[in-house]
Amino acid sequence: MYFYLSDRVNPFNEDFVFITETYGILLDGVTGLYNNKLSNGNTDAQVFSHHIGRLLCENIDNLSMSLPEIITECLKEVHQEYFNVIEDLEDNRLPSATLSCFRRNREKLEIVTLGDSPIIIKTKNNFYIYLDEILNRNETQVINNLLVEWEKTKNFDKAKEAFDKGIALDSKSYLNKIGLATIKLGKGQKASAIAELTQVAKESKEKDAEVLYRIGEALTMFENNNDPALAITYINKAIEKAQKYGVPAHYYYTLGDAYRLIKDPGSSMTAYEKASAIAKNKASVFYRMATLWMAAKQYKKAEENIAKAINTDATYAPAYKAQAQYNKIFQRHEETTQSLINYTKYADEDPSTALEIAKLYFINSDFEESKATLDKVFDKVND
Repeated sequence: MYFYLSDRVNPFNEDFVFITETYGILLDGVTGLYNNKLSNGNTDAQVFSHHIGRLLCENIDNLSMSLPEIITECLKEVHQEYFNVIEDLEDNRLPSATLSCFRRNREKLEIVTLGDSPIIIKTKNNFYIYLDEILNRNETQVINNLLVEWEKTKNFDKAKEAFDKGIALDSKSYLNKIGLATIKLGKGQKASAIAELTQVAKESKEKDAEVLYRIGEALTMFENNNDPALAITYINKAIEKAQKYGVPAHYYYTLGDAYRLIKDPGSSMTAYEKASAIAKNKASVFYRMATLWMAAKQYKKAEENIAKAINTDATYAPAYKAQAQYNKIFQRHEETTQSLINYTKYADEDPSTALEIAKLYFINSDFEESKATLDKVFDKVND
């Protein structure tokens, strides 16, 4: 028996689900962007998904073929019977479907995911999510391409003017020199910026913890122009210098963020745990831990830390953003919406979020808004 799932407001079912003890198939059909119907069925997506679903059920027990091979053969048959009669048609007019299926092949479990329908495997102590890696890579590439184009529009002239004035008043102002070097990082002048930051460290004789920390922080700020390994060196030196008077929690935050950039989750989590022991705003620590666990696909621990962040501070907006991302992974659409509503509700009032917004204003060269936002939160942000 086949099962068909459909939204209650959709008069025609376009999905297909069938599960046995040895295999499972799920297709989420989508009709093309235009209203003209190309098939004789209720909808094109219904014909497409149900046809492929039935073919998969008829052939999936053939263990002499791999699961991807079976899927390929079924698609070929559908194309021959359905699509070959359609000529000169744009792809976005054609129906399509996501596919998630598994099959037990003797001692192995074969898994295939195409599109945004994940497969979730729950064990006694954890659960694992399998996604379409190509889709994720493509989405990441699109975002990276957008960021590259966005970075080309930056203009730091006003910020440079302000830092230059600071140096004119005090030629030994290390923080203003760090600011100028940070602008170079933002502009993509990485080698020159690192040389200047290294010179600042040398001139300060590495005696000032805050100078060392700000150098390290600058080296983590820009996705395509950073040096997290060097940042870790400077931040660790800052932490060592600050031990006498107490290490600020944000030193450990940034250290953890730097370790994340070099894909060292263990050291990153250790840094976040040290921050949690001293942070006044522990919600931000739990939030970082949650996103780190989520990146490692340890979703149970991610969920626990999201809950801790919200329980610690119900107005901490970033926690709701992480919660929305978590719910989206599990396709909990109503919960995702509510999380985003909560994020929007508290974002403007949350000091830590306001601080992040101030940084974004700075990066986008809106220095008046950046200063105005910072003025609102300087007496509220504890870390």
